[in-house]
Amino acid sequence: MDSALKQLYQTLTADQVSPEEITTVIEAINGFVAAALYQDLIAVLSDADIKQLEEVKNEAEAKQLAGVLYANKTGETAQDLATKLTEQAAQGFLTRYNQDKPAALAQPVVK
Repeated sequence: MDSALKQLYQTLTADQVSPEEITTVIEAINGFVAAALYQDLIAVLSDADIKQLEEVKNEAEAKQLAGVLYANKTGETAQDLATKLTEQAAQGFLTRYNQDKPAALAQPVVK
């Protein structure tokens, strides 16, 4: 578990936030990270790269190819980017949570 995400979990657990609310927060962060990854991937890949991905019939192979193409163009793996985005989102949530707990829980990720 990423350190900010672990800290988030520990903080919410210590504050006796319900497991359902903790799950909602983590799902919101994961959704944000997935959307940001997709956006970054589309921004980095060329039309030819995207066409090449569309021609791959197996989803697992397409994901692997997308990762290779992304790493070749950025020098960073998609997993590295996901970890960085998760850390940022979790830290952002914690900052807002420490300022206004009800508002942070109501909207875990500010876009």
